[in-house]
Amino acid sequence: MYVPVAHSLHLHVRAGFAPGPRLGHPADTTISYRPVTGEGPPYAKSCQPTNWLDIQGRSVAATEAGWRVIAEPQAVVSIDGAVAELILNRPGSLNAITEEMLLAIEDGIGLIEARRSVRALVVRGEGRAFCAGADLAAAASRLDAADELAEHAAIWRRVLQRLESSPVPSIAAVHGVAVAGGLELTLACDMVAMAADARIGDGHAKWGLAPSGGATQRLPRTTGRRHASWLLFSGELVDAREALAIGLVNAVVPPEELLDHVRDMARTIASRSPAAVTSMKRAVRAGLDGATLGDGLDLEGRLLQEHGHRPDMKIGQAAFTSRSVPRFPDR
Repeated sequence: MYVPVAHSLHLHVRAGFAPGPRLGHPADTTISYRPVTGEGPPYAKSCQPTNWLDIQGRSVAATEAGWRVIAEPQAVVSIDGAVAELILNRPGSLNAITEEMLLAIEDGIGLIEARRSVRALVVRGEGRAFCAGADLAAAASRLDAADELAEHAAIWRRVLQRLESSPVPSIAAVHGVAVAGGLELTLACDMVAMAADARIGDGHAKWGLAPSGGATQRLPRTTGRRHASWLLFSGELVDAREALAIGLVNAVVPPEELLDHVRDMARTIASRSPAAVTSMKRAVRAGLDGATLGDGLDLEGRLLQEHGHRPDMKIGQAAFTSRSVPRFPDR
């Protein structure tokens, strides 16, 4: 992951937390980095601001002389104030998903959650598309190895569940195409905005594959059984207009306005009470996960009780009375 910073970053790497041993650092160690000014690597140009740090210790080395690019990471994290962006970074392959990308996404989510100042997350793809699904060429060896296939599917499910259950609300920005795993990634996000010329769908059935990232479960919960069944069984892609009509996305905007629109959505959410948003997200997820109406209402009541002990309610009431803008504390 790469984090834009305005000052030196001191990062404590805990066991089980990004970067973790698999990214080249021992667990339970403390690592310090200093930012390097300048252009940065090519994929940093679409992110803001332009001071970047490598916290993987392998893809880009920040030196006194500038940037030394070794290999581009498959996912990038950009943080600008209270809004983070998780960027899929395999543009040459339409951001097709590999196991390395999944692990990078998981590490990125952990990094974002650890920064309590982050209140909203934008998930997007670099290049011409959001995500074209799994990299079938990279996964070809697994198709004949049931154990490896199951292991890869388990990682995919784990990463999407981590995103879905994160206290940080997420918005997917879909451009180009979002197919199969790309669709499943959007379904794990709380909201989706889509470029008017983009297409989205499942596609597994077209190529003799079956979903492994929750499409059969999350899609009916999002669009209803009828629309979900057609998208799954036919493998057809739908345009942005139809995606909006069936409730698959929240908004459709001109392609050139997509990023600005999604960032505005994220900033709006980031300006609200993080405690209230987190509580509401928990309650909504409980309902989608099968809680009865009674159980869901009981949970809502308990969350309200918990919320009453937080400062956000008093801050909001005081701002309402004084007709000022409330300033809520971080998560």
